[in-house]
Amino acid sequence: MTDNSTADVGSLLRQANQSRDRLLLAIGPNGSGKTSWLRELAAAHGLTYLPIGAPLSRALGDLSPRQRPLSLARTLDSLLPAPGLGVCLDNTDLLFAPELQCDPLRLVAQLSQHRLVVAAFTGSFAAGRFTHAYPDHPEYLSVPLSGVTVALFTAGQPSFSQI
Repeated sequence: MTDNSTADVGSLLRQANQSRDRLLLAIGPNGSGKTSWLRELAAAHGLTYLPIGAPLSRALGDLSPRQRPLSLARTLDSLLPAPGLGVCLDNTDLLFAPELQCDPLRLVAQLSQHRLVVAAFTGSFAAGRFTHAYPDHPEYLSVPLSGVTVALFTAGQPSFSQI
């Protein structure tokens, strides 16, 4: 793992865009600056900024509870820009809802097969593990990450790690 806290974000995006999974994860607690950073990143690098919570919730709300997990990936993909165009995904907490039976990391990795994806996740990153929520919480997830660039937010500007 390398820490690139002063790294040029543009070069990290180019590097991510040339990887198999064209994915960069922005990880931090609520209020740590992920949203403002994603907006600035999108504006500076010609990416689409997309807060997915409300539009995905509306689209899935039209489906029966049994159809939602089966349609999640297709529904989310339909909200994204055309393949080849990069996107910054924000407000992703809905992806952790247990009733959707989703692995959010696998889903954004799947979406990144056709476009650069910068996805913001609420949680923490330490010792190579991403953690969302806390043990005994229905949305708890703690998984190792590898082969991805992480922008870790504590307050304000991110520090970057390539795992």
